[in-house]
Amino acid sequence: MDTPLYTQSAALAEANAVGKTICNSGATPPLVGKVRLFNALLTPSLLTTAAELEAAELSFSGYPAGGYSLTGFNPAILAAGGGAVIYAPTIPVSYSEGAPVACGGYWVQDGTGAVREVYIYSPARNLAMVGDGWPIVVSLGYGKNA
Repeated sequence: MDTPLYTQSAALAEANAVGKTICNSGATPPLVGKVRLFNALLTPSLLTTAAELEAAELSFSGYPAGGYSLTGFNPAILAAGGGAVIYAPTIPVSYSEGAPVACGGYWVQDGTGAVREVYIYSPARNLAMVGDGWPIVVSLGYGKNA
């Protein structure tokens, strides 16, 4: 059987290169991605559009309009199961006041507005009282061998 093979250096290079297509502080102008939360009423699929995600975007006190800024990824690291992973600095989701909301997950939007990943929470996560929240660490893997 024929088998394609990613080398570790290729996986690291690919992961770092892909990260710069999402956000790149060294670009002119800087390319800034977003991490945006959607409500639990939306059930994303492979056919979900950016417009559908935007229509379901959460709104609550403390959540920035248009989502959290994603300005860069840490350098790629080798993944335990193969390939390489890039990961962003922690984004703290925190409820402070207002009507309760149920978060169905988040999506990563690159600096051009394209949806690059949708991450679904199961079960949905509630934001209803002071102290509710969680950290998001966007991590994306590339170059894993079959």
